[in-house]
Amino acid sequence: MMVLALVAVATMFGIYGWLCGVECGISLLRLLPSSTLTRHGLSLFSPLREVTSVFLVLGVAGFAILFNNAIFTIGKAVLANLIVALLALLVRTCLVLYISYGKAKTGLTWLNGLFVVMSFAVPLIIGTVGVQMLLGANFWHRPAGWLMMLALAVGLAALALSFVYF
Repeated sequence: MMVLALVAVATMFGIYGWLCGVECGISLLRLLPSSTLTRHGLSLFSPLREVTSVFLVLGVAGFAILFNNAIFTIGKAVLANLIVALLALLVRTCLVLYISYGKAKTGLTWLNGLFVVMSFAVPLIIGTVGVQMLLGANFWHRPAGWLMMLALAVGLAALALSFVYF
């Protein structure tokens, strides 16, 4: 039963990672001039379709339920990363709302640039938590941590670019 629960939690985090790649692709689409931005790309971007965070919450809740005895120790070890991730997620959510309802322009603007940076930063920061939990130390302390973070960044960029050029 424990293996099934771990598979469910891993699936939630996997879906979250895949959807983050799609969101990064959508943020890259915002950098294109409005004449080249397709209707399909615009229709995919709306706060009503912002379900990525739901999978993050389900994954974290499942993790907390499975490891409720160790959650305090784990939380204490990764607290700084989680605070930075929460702040980046808050900024990204505010940008999503402003871009959707404030009728922000497409193209190369500082607002769209910040949206791209935050769309890439949130999954990378959350990825540092995963790497820290796997290695038992911050990723910059070990070469394996650097390799895991590089693989995470390359995978995220590949997902985003494949969404842009599909």
